[in-house]
This record gives sequence, C-alpha cells and structure tokens, in this order.
Amino acid sequence: MTPTIESPRPVWGLAGVIAGLIAVALVTLSLSSIFAEPQPDMASQIGEMAAEIRKSAMRSMMGEAQPVPETPAMTLAMIITLAIPVVAGGAALCGAIGLFRREPRSLPLLALGFGTGAFLMQYLFWMALFIGGVFLMVAILNNLDSILDF
Repeated sequence: MTPTIESPRPVWGLAGVIAGLIAVALVTLSLSSIFAEPQPDMASQIGEMAAEIRKSAMRSMMGEAQPVPETPAMTLAMIITLAIPVVAGGAALCGAIGLFRREPRSLPLLALGFGTGAFLMQYLFWMALFIGGVFLMVAILNNLDSILDF
C-alpha cells in the first residue's frame, strides 16, 4: 500500500472564484451605467463645458478670482467603482493563497483569472474614457476662438 497525500479542500480557490465572479459582474454592471444617475444629452454637456471655459477665461482676463469647485457627493456608482478593484484584488489574492496551499489548481487559477480580468476590464475602460476626454478637450480648445466671440 502506498500512502497518498490528500490535497487540502479548495476553500481559498472557491472563495476567490466567487469574489472574482462578483467583481466581473460588478464591472459589467458598472460599464453598462445601471447605477449612474441620468445625465443630460451630450450636446448640452459640451455646451455647458464651453460656457464654463468662457466664464473662466473672462474671469482670468478681468483678474477676478476663480470660484472654489464643489466636491460631488459619494453615490452608489462611485462606491461600486471603488469597490471593484478591491474585490478583484481579493479574488486574485485568494487564488494565490490557494495555489500556495497546493489546493487543486483549477479553482485558484480561475480565481486569479477572474480577479485580473475584472481589474483589467475596469482599467482599460477608464483609460478609453480618459483618452476620449483628452480628444474632447483638445477639440474644445481648438475652437476656443469661436467660443470667446461676443
């Protein structure tokens, strides 16, 4: 009879997979803007941004002080957006602990995959939004002469 070494139960791997699935679901719901409040249409937002740039430029030319910007209140969408990397990191950490404890490899590897996938999904989405915002600001600044016309 040969002694067999029993592998530990995949507790950490299972916890990581569950956390990773929650993180991926939250990223998907966050990207679909289910939690966000309704926003005005894009044309009025761009118009408001251009008007704010004009007011700021006029105050700067007149030598007046700029008003203090208001800080937005924390909403459910902001809390979920901040919680996603924490849950994704927890999933990846649980997967790493599961691999370290030599649990069966399938669940810890899935946990690592779901955790890093959720983190990358959110990161790449925000990078695309920032790049689009830079393009929008460059377009507004290129048309600043028509915005400042009286």
